[in-house]
Amino acid sequence: MNKHFLDILEDYLGGVESLENYGDLGKKVLDRKAGKEFSFDEHLKGMVYALLTNQTQWSRIEPNIEKINELFFNFNTEKVKATDYLYFEKGLRDLKCGNISIHKQMETLHENIKTMEKLAAKYGSMDKYVTSKSAYFIVKELSNNNSEYKLKCMGEALVWEYLRNVGIDGVKPDTHLRRFFSSDRMGNGSSPLATEDEVIEQANQLAKSTGKELWEIDDIIWEYCADGYEEICTDDPLCEECVISEFCHKHKK
Repeated sequence: MNKHFLDILEDYLGGVESLENYGDLGKKVLDRKAGKEFSFDEHLKGMVYALLTNQTQWSRIEPNIEKINELFFNFNTEKVKATDYLYFEKGLRDLKCGNISIHKQMETLHENIKTMEKLAAKYGSMDKYVTSKSAYFIVKELSNNNSEYKLKCMGEALVWEYLRNVGIDGVKPDTHLRRFFSSDRMGNGSSPLATEDEVIEQANQLAKSTGKELWEIDDIIWEYCADGYEEICTDDPLCEECVISEFCHKHKK
């Protein structure tokens, strides 16, 4: 994979500082590297934010972030635990921030909190848990259906998003990145939709060859592809407008 496409995309998007998540994800990664430990409430917030990204456009969620924070009592864990899940489901639907799984997500929210509390008790805190092993292993443990610590309604992509929300550097292997890193587009995945592991592997290779953080690589590609943002490398790509088509397998066919 030719690494130079990242520089071209970054220039096209106006530099990494202009990226949608630069001030948020980037700050969290830098804060963690500087020694910040994230509280249980912040982990709860990170998990809920991740759930809200499921099969929806973040551009619908972002304008309502402050209202979502208020809905969840600014993620005061004890207040969330004391509140019926239907309150959160209705509130999110009223804000038009629900998704196809929102009922099940909110119904299992208290169960997920209990799982996180078990991990916090075992490791000393949720933050100590997520840094106790490689992020790759943590994702597998929290997303595998056979795991004691499986978080409900969360597959690998959403668990990666949760970890990124608490400053763990990584990429979220969602549909946009799986399509981008596929054998049909910019990557060397084994099929027209790269597997989650193939996305992680290729992103790690790019990080090593470019010196960029994983979240930067994710954000550059995601913003180029995502609905509500650049919308270039989508399911029905705008190849004639693509600034990196010379590197793309689809263009070469």
